[in-house]
Amino acid sequence: MIAEDVSVLSEQVGPFLSAVVQVQMDRHALAAVEALRRRLVASPHVQLYLEISGTFDLMLLVTVRDMDAFNDFVDTMLGADPVVRRYETSFVKRRRKFSTALPLDVEA
Repeated sequence: MIAEDVSVLSEQVGPFLSAVVQVQMDRHALAAVEALRRRLVASPHVQLYLEISGTFDLMLLVTVRDMDAFNDFVDTMLGADPVVRRYETSFVKRRRKFSTALPLDVEA
């Protein structure tokens, strides 16, 4: 079953800033957590949204035009939200592989 058909654009399309953002949440009301999830999933800057185990609760791949846009994103989406305890960011230096393909029946 195919859920989406996507195109992976070349980095030559323009300069972009990509960051892996790990988010740790305070345990507030379920409605507040759900509201944050809806906002993040709806954002065009969030390419990947994963709920993970461990110290952090979420891992996001965020892509924006530049550092000012990144600061606006985190200030608006994360910094102002009381359900977010803290977040850590790692900026992408180089993209060596980016794929949305799922290996089906492939031997390791």
